[in-house]
Amino acid sequence: MNDHIVNKIEWMCSGDPLWDSNVTWNTAYPDLTPCFHKTILRWIPCILLLVLSPLRLWILSSKESSRQSQPVCHSALSLAKYVLCLGLALLAFLECIETVFVNSLAESMLKLEFISPALTGITMMVANHVMLTEQRHRMQSSGLLFVYWFLTTVCLTLNLQSQIRGLYNQEEMSLHFSACLLPLQLLLSIAELFLTGFFIDNFPEDDGSKSKKSCLENSPIMSALAFSWFTRIVKDASKRPLEAKDLIELSADLKSESTVPVFEKAWRDDSFRQKRRTDVNQNICSGNIKACLSRVILKIHFYEIFIHFLITMAKLSNKAKQECTVGEMVNLMSDDATKINHRSIFELHLLLLGPVQACIAMYFLYQELGSAALVAFFLLVVFVPLIAVIAKAQHKINVLKLYAWEPSFGDKIGSIRSQEIHEKTKNRYLDIVNMFCWQMSEFLFTFSIFAVYLWLDEGNVLTTKKIYFIMSMISAFRGPLMYMPIAITSLIELSVSLKRIETFLNREEIDESAIKHSEDAEKAITMKAASFTWNKARSPSLRNIDVDVSNGELVAVIGSVGAGKSSLMSAAIGEMEKISGTVDVKGSVAFVTQEAWIQNNTLRENILFGRKMNVKNYRKAVEACALQADLDILPKGDETEIGEKGINLSGGQKQRVSLARAVYDDADIYLLDDPLSAVDARVGRHLFDQVIGNRGLLRNKTRVLVTHAISFLPYVDKVISLVNGEVSEVGTYTELMERNGAFAEFVRTHIQEESSSDDESTDGSTRPASFDRQVSTIDHLNTKEDRENEERCKDSKFIEEESINLDGAKWSAYSTYLKIVGPVLLVMFAACLALNAADFYKNYWLSEWDSDISDNKTELNSSAQAISQGYKIKGFGLIGLINTLLNVLGELSVIFIVVTSAKKVHQMTLAGVMRAPFSFFENTPVGRMVNRFSKDMQCLEDSLPWVTKSFMHTFPRIVFTLIVITSGMPTMVYFLVPLFIMYFLIQRLFSVAACQCRRMNKALRSPQFSFFSESIQGATTIRAFNKTSLFAHESDRRRDAYHKAELTTLSCYRWLNFRLGFLGNLLVLIACVLACYRRDVLSSGMIALIMTYAGNVTDTLRWIVFAFTEMDTNIITVERIQEYINLKPEADWRIKETEPASNWPQRGHVKFSNFSLRYREDLELVLKGIDCNITPGEKIGIVGRTGAGKSSLTLALFRILEKAGGSIIIDDVDISTIGLHDLRSKLTIIPQDPVLFSGTLRMNLDPFNSFSDEDLWEALEHAHLKKYVESLEGGLLYECSERGENLSVGQRQLICLARALLKKSKILVLDEATAAVDLKTDNLIQNTIRREFSDCTILTIAHRLNTVLDYSRIMVLDKGQIKEFDSPDVLLKDENSIFHSMAKAANLV
Repeated sequence: MNDHIVNKIEWMCSGDPLWDSNVTWNTAYPDLTPCFHKTILRWIPCILLLVLSPLRLWILSSKESSRQSQPVCHSALSLAKYVLCLGLALLAFLECIETVFVNSLAESMLKLEFISPALTGITMMVANHVMLTEQRHRMQSSGLLFVYWFLTTVCLTLNLQSQIRGLYNQEEMSLHFSACLLPLQLLLSIAELFLTGFFIDNFPEDDGSKSKKSCLENSPIMSALAFSWFTRIVKDASKRPLEAKDLIELSADLKSESTVPVFEKAWRDDSFRQKRRTDVNQNICSGNIKACLSRVILKIHFYEIFIHFLITMAKLSNKAKQECTVGEMVNLMSDDATKINHRSIFELHLLLLGPVQACIAMYFLYQELGSAALVAFFLLVVFVPLIAVIAKAQHKINVLKLYAWEPSFGDKIGSIRSQEIHEKTKNRYLDIVNMFCWQMSEFLFTFSIFAVYLWLDEGNVLTTKKIYFIMSMISAFRGPLMYMPIAITSLIELSVSLKRIETFLNREEIDESAIKHSEDAEKAITMKAASFTWNKARSPSLRNIDVDVSNGELVAVIGSVGAGKSSLMSAAIGEMEKISGTVDVKGSVAFVTQEAWIQNNTLRENILFGRKMNVKNYRKAVEACALQADLDILPKGDETEIGEKGINLSGGQKQRVSLARAVYDDADIYLLDDPLSAVDARVGRHLFDQVIGNRGLLRNKTRVLVTHAISFLPYVDKVISLVNGEVSEVGTYTELMERNGAFAEFVRTHIQEESSSDDESTDGSTRPASFDRQVSTIDHLNTKEDRENEERCKDSKFIEEESINLDGAKWSAYSTYLKIVGPVLLVMFAACLALNAADFYKNYWLSEWDSDISDNKTELNSSAQAISQGYKIKGFGLIGLINTLLNVLGELSVIFIVVTSAKKVHQMTLAGVMRAPFSFFENTPVGRMVNRFSKDMQCLEDSLPWVTKSFMHTFPRIVFTLIVITSGMPTMVYFLVPLFIMYFLIQRLFSVAACQCRRMNKALRSPQFSFFSESIQGATTIRAFNKTSLFAHESDRRRDAYHKAELTTLSCYRWLNFRLGFLGNLLVLIACVLACYRRDVLSSGMIALIMTYAGNVTDTLRWIVFAFTEMDTNIITVERIQEYINLKPEADWRIKETEPASNWPQRGHVKFSNFSLRYREDLELVLKGIDCNITPGEKIGIVGRTGAGKSSLTLALFRILEKAGGSIIIDDVDISTIGLHDLRSKLTIIPQDPVLFSGTLRMNLDPFNSFSDEDLWEALEHAHLKKYVESLEGGLLYECSERGENLSVGQRQLICLARALLKKSKILVLDEATAAVDLKTDNLIQNTIRREFSDCTILTIAHRLNTVLDYSRIMVLDKGQIKEFDSPDVLLKDENSIFHSMAKAANLV
């Protein structure tokens, strides 16, 4: 403090000293001087409040409050606090009056007896005003006032004890007036502190919203500081499983609705500034006009970027979506954004506070040791750059993630996994080097300072006092610097994450101005000389489009595969990039995509799509879209849950739900991208008549229909024909036919073929929920028995809920983990035990350092001292080196566990999943499987070994701590027993609560990412329906739910830390008191050793509780992985004893003998006594009504389902006796739903490089794709996006045909493989199949009867039995046959 100020204060104290070391430090009864009591001690709380109260009042005034002008309704608590505060102010002013009464006013103004009470009284009035203002703003508690009252109470307590001590030492007791008021002031201050700290103000008008506030907002200050409010949740967790309603409510400023607008505004402002800067400086490249995320981050809270992902995703251009996959976007949200919020930011303070703390410690070391302390600085210069280099090397290692797979890609998974294990092992070795450096740094810091200090001067002697002071300073010096590598690594990871997120947020977005929306436009849709592309780097997909669609008009768009029909629909809603021309759209738009997008929600919510329920309109939409029959057979009607991507709905059902969604939306314009291709002709006719046509529900709306169904063209108002991305012909059906152009010729050629379609829907046979895409039909001729069978098959929930163990880990999980890691755990435990022993001996060695050296140095000559000190320093060096090596051994055991578990467990789990039956993949979402192979596997390989080592290292430390403390102070046992009982009770309560909180955290983490992933896939539909804000709000809700679970988990750990810290400090206090009583018995070194261990007991116990809880939580991952390892497998892939010949089947002879099939043992047969003999080379068409069993026959042939009786024999081999791979590799199927992977076109055709490029081009030529592939950039190396979205559905189907042509086995199965192609292409494909597979046996599930009229025989199935099996001519001649009736219904006879 400045000498002038001190002199001034002492002058005001009548010359009394402000500070006297003999009174405060160098005495057995320390105290403060009277001058200090009258001035500094009384002024501290006053100055604090007077300085901070204006800031507090300004913050309150700047907050928007709708109730600010309302009068304050005082409660009994607030009145009590006002009265106490005014009472304290009155007592302070009484002191002033007493001073004035004794002296004159002029003299009193310069006396401390007047100044200090006056300042206190004024401060009390200010406190009263702050209290009143906070009441007006509905603040239930005040941290500022609590600190003020706490400091005031402490100062009054110190003053009172000093007064009492002074009176006790006086021979004649004389009381001053202020001394008489002091006890009363202290009592009032304690009462004020108690009311402020332990109670909150309740406002009557807030009763209704109290439950909406967070627990922290409804808690008193002391409850908030001690986390006592969380005790209720801990107790509830010990009695019952916690539920979502038990989670902590987020405060208003933490909810997404508050944080998201802040981020959006900051991001827009930064983008605008960058653009304006670019406009000013024309030399800046336009490509650099990007917002900087790091600048935005500095202005806002960090987790506010989450929701911006969804908003940005909804605006991404097609080019940007191709550059950033769904997995990458989800990873940005789940990993990078979380890393910014959870990890890096909380470690940045180390970079700021660490050097400051190190400098202070360095100063004290220099004061004690002189130039010897500089050794620490030189070692720091060496080690910190080394650690930084290692940290950067660690960051460069990319940990590969597995996102999705198929069983046929097992080899690729194994290859990627091997690389991942290799990189993880390298990373672990770098961890060991890092740890070794810092262990060596701790040892070298201490050893070098000791050695240099003794070397500099022979008179220097290390005593116990000096040793422990040096070690405490080294700990303070090393402590923050030890975490520097973590902070450096975090900074690097932060910069990379920020760059990745910034790149994503700055990606090219859709130009929303490309489509003009004008309510005054004459036409509904107008395109003039418009050209569009999916990627500006490539040639236009649509060129010179001139289209006019009038209001209320029905327009059909036709063309061959790849002509640009779907592109035209996308261009109309702004999904494509406009190169030139103009596009005007009038009114709202509803879009039905060719591949229906279905949410993981109820069927009703999929139709409503965020709109309010209107029963009348809803029923109209359901009935018109032929969904009522489906609702009747679903277990819960329209409340039935739809699985991921609508997996428990058929293609026809999904398309009709998508159409019903559009109908219910009641938009002005309907863009329908071939919705009729997924349904049969009869359902298609119903949809056209009841919905799309000029007599349907949408008759007064503008409709643009993409279709291959020529029979509907006469009923539309206009036809647009596209060829190679250009408009070929436009006009009415009659006009185009009269022109006798290409359109007229095409229609006349295919009109008969198009009309020939059977009575069958595309939905397949009746199958239970574990296999079936549930049946759909509008055929009301189905018998009651059929309906009952179907309903029984739907009685189970499709997507099974993931089991959550709420009772803690089972011992079987520990047993499994022991089997996985093997005896290496014994090595780890031995290393940890030895490490603790070495650490104990090192501390003991230091405590006994000067046992043979008296504080009086003359008792030993300098030579003897040097020998003794040299011996001690050598012993310390040896022990430190052993300690470091044992640490390395423990880390090596962790690496061995990681590598062992990585290889063994992943192989076992992958084998279990790959061997799982088809029903497992139908019932299990892909995200759940990915989570097992990513998050759970990572926990097993990374977290669990580390936690296991921590537990094994910490537990022996507790034992050594007890031994040290009780050996020096046996009476400590009486205090340790109750303390450890309390520790145990707290640990048990915490463990149960923490495990449940962590599990809820994990359970609520997945839904937000699943929803995000689902929203990405449906971005086109979401944008078209203008539902971006709706999905953003839903994402808000899910993320807030996760944040509530996360906040609850963090609060649980804070609750534990406070209680363990309190008990630990209590233990240290007891140890200090007992050490004082035994100071004559114990040596200074032993007392130092005991205090060292007692001081560390808090961290040790806290860590063992944490390690035990983490192990109990993480061991659950072993159970979850074990569940996949123990999955019930399907039949063996290979059976050597019955392995067929390599060229089997040579002929393609298939024989069913009394074959029966059921889906589960508790269900009825779906195939009953099938007997048929299919000779080699026959072409068999399989037809039948819904539920007849056609798809079941296909499943049986591939042994997706195992037989219930009978046999299937192919070329004299019973397929039930051979391995599944031997069977399935010899059969070929072209499915209805084409499956493509992200990768090159060549990889999709030939994943294992079994064929030459010439073979691939030949297959593409036969599949009528060669010209198209040649036009692509890269040809066979053209990159297909996820699910092949940059190809049309028809093109994807042709790629599947090319795969079949490459394989070309003797038996080919077709499951309506041409539903998504135009009639001309369909005809070409059928000719290709007939030509290329002329010598093969073909089984075709037929939905278009014309495709099988030239087949050898037709198999008519009904109720799981063969009713007819003969040539088409014979069946058509029999007017009583089922096939004849189906052909008649299709206008074929």
